[in-house]
Amino acid sequence: MKRGLFPKGFTIVETMIFLAVSSAILISALTLVGGSQNKAEFTTALNDANEQITAVINNVANGYYPSSNKQCKDNPSSDKLEILGNSSEIGTESNCVYLGKVVEFSSGESFKVYNIAGLRVDTSGAVITDIANVKATAIDNPEIFTLKNGLTVESIQNGSSAQKYGSIGFFTSLGKTDDEDQLISGSLSTDFLALEPGGVNNSDDVPGLFPTATNSGYYNNNKNKPDGIRICLKSGTSNEFGILQIGGQGRTATTSLTVQGNCT
Repeated sequence: MKRGLFPKGFTIVETMIFLAVSSAILISALTLVGGSQNKAEFTTALNDANEQITAVINNVANGYYPSSNKQCKDNPSSDKLEILGNSSEIGTESNCVYLGKVVEFSSGESFKVYNIAGLRVDTSGAVITDIANVKATAIDNPEIFTLKNGLTVESIQNGSSAQKYGSIGFFTSLGKTDDEDQLISGSLSTDFLALEPGGVNNSDDVPGLFPTATNSGYYNNNKNKPDGIRICLKSGTSNEFGILQIGGQGRTATTSLTVQGNCT
């Protein structure tokens, strides 16, 4: 028998198989591309958070604070200073000195950065060298930073401890002065510590950083712990977590990043 003039086409079954295979390949390709994009967005957001925290540390270490000076009034009956506002001339306030910054994680999607002020001199006019006497106080109007690409803060842990904290403080040590009240070179350092939850404006937090009559040695006992502080950040685009480590392994206020599958 002679064959027909026209060859046979694909059967319905063959067509369905072809479409199914093509769809599977397309879905796999889109998943791969989407996964790569999600990971890239997570990496970008994680690096941005690290840069923001590093900038806070560097600003404290370099003494970079707002250009407007603040007036401070010592209230002997209170553990806090009274921040009265801007002085008439920048640099003319002899009582007040910037001590550092506190990063407050009061929201999972953003964080606030407060400037912390304290007394520079005591009632006799002598420069204060003991951090227990500075009456550290948070200045209002913090800077607010929003985390990128859906990144959120899951927890803040002080070293290996399971306790979670709401804020991290970075402070310049008061340094040492000579007989003429001149700062001794190399006597300053940048310290860091985890704070209790509750917010910077909570009366138990600042000046609860430092030893007082009711709080003996909180700052000295908790600063620069060997295990450091771990900020766990959850990806908003992939099933990943980033650990932003501050200090640890004998380091001071420096940061490092790792990516893993959970916060522990």
